[in-house]
Amino acid sequence: MTDVRPIPTDINKIERKETSPITVKNSFDEITIKTETIKDSSDIDKKIKQGAADKAYNFVSDEKTVFDTIAKFEELVKIVRRLRKECPWDREQTFESLKPYLLEEVNEAIAAIDKKDYKNLADEAGDMLLHVVMLAVFAEEAGKFTIEDVIDAISQKMIRRHPHVFSNGEAKTKEEVLKKWKEIKALEK
Repeated sequence: MTDVRPIPTDINKIERKETSPITVKNSFDEITIKTETIKDSSDIDKKIKQGAADKAYNFVSDEKTVFDTIAKFEELVKIVRRLRKECPWDREQTFESLKPYLLEEVNEAIAAIDKKDYKNLADEAGDMLLHVVMLAVFAEEAGKFTIEDVIDAISQKMIRRHPHVFSNGEAKTKEEVLKKWKEIKALEK
């Protein structure tokens, strides 16, 4: 069954005029909420859910939706947080203690790629994802950053470094893409 859901919104990118419809933009598309009384951001979310949007995005991939993936990711974060509270080994881990495990998991993923062992690669990619979540949970506990900060940072970086996809830049070959990537990266440092 096809699952059609509204586009995720970023409340920081809302453009509004007193009498005009509200346009909500994200990196992929934009929707317009028909002119109605909107009091605050929760009203916008309600209107989108009620189908007041002119467009909706169909997030279907192999019969699983992006929303299923989000729920699974949220579950992984909850698991890591629970392990930090209830497992003596996890509770004692630090940024420093995780370093050898990070290297081990990356090397195991590389070995799986070299062997073209994609079943094992899925497992190793999961181990790397676990370590990313663990680092974010450690940082959250220390008040440094959150998993949302990690996701925002990489999403914005990918958008910035791909102006040929997300803006009006041009790149027709992989060499042009790499050249532009390096130029943008140098400006960011």
